[in-house]
Amino acid sequence: MLIALALIVFAPCMILPAWREYQAAEMDERRAARETELMAQHAERLERRLDAIHNDPLVIARLARRELGCTMPGEVRLAVSTSADADIRIDSWRDQQPKAASVEFTPASPPVGIARLTAYLPKLNYDALFCTPSTRGTLLGLSLALIAAAFVIFWPRLPRA
Repeated sequence: MLIALALIVFAPCMILPAWREYQAAEMDERRAARETELMAQHAERLERRLDAIHNDPLVIARLARRELGCTMPGEVRLAVSTSADADIRIDSWRDQQPKAASVEFTPASPPVGIARLTAYLPKLNYDALFCTPSTRGTLLGLSLALIAAAFVIFWPRLPRA
């Protein structure tokens, strides 16, 4: 019974920190996969734009008008300024870094058996209890001391002659 009680404290001290590290690693992996997906979409958009710049005559004409100030024969180019900010040109073709949507990922859920077991446990801050180095070290020391005490108390003794 003493060893079982010690293992009840010892197991969460060993398993819970490793589980939290696994969850953090999985969340980082999901974020990296989402970022990779966004970058791939951005690269695809840029490739389509580059292809249009090289091959689409309408895009080439529009860029020539806008960037080089070219006009068609018979056209007159008018300069219109509505405010002091009119000098700032917004180029829609310029590379813009894709904005990562703030997607919150849910952490990995524990196996079914452990999830059922935790449903019976009281709602406490188990991370603070079993993952904080000071309390974790104390609980590990106490559970090892309890196991040692169980062996000392119940070790079979040789009969005295």
